[in-house]
Amino acid sequence: MPDNIFSFLVDGYATLKAEFPDKTWARLCGLVIAAPFELWNWHELAGVPASDFAAWRRVSFQDEAAQITNLPVDVVNDATAACRAEHVFGRGRNFRDYVYFFYWGICWGELCLTTQFLKLTKEMQVLLDRFPLRISRESKAS
Repeated sequence: MPDNIFSFLVDGYATLKAEFPDKTWARLCGLVIAAPFELWNWHELAGVPASDFAAWRRVSFQDEAAQITNLPVDVVNDATAACRAEHVFGRGRNFRDYVYFFYWGICWGELCLTTQFLKLTKEMQVLLDRFPLRISRESKAS
């Protein structure tokens, strides 16, 4: 499974490098990868045997990506990246304080107070996980 991911990175990186002018490419100073932490523990959620995910325990996204790209690489949790992207690019930038969480089988999120992020503890996530959700089913006008 990791081989598929890193093959995708090799191909995508080569494609991007071929498409960008050298002047633009020279400005690239690093790579950030958003990925779930402890991916080897996600086998139950994916509905596959633990052995299918065991290879992830020996993989370092940071080391593999740095070797492929020759760039400094940082790895952040995908849930954290989503929360921060909402703050920068989404509606979060309109509020000073808010809780952002998303739900996908289990709850992830961060608390933003005075535009500073605080990681939600597992206890706080469990509390948010218990909130009833009302999903809007607005239809688009044709």
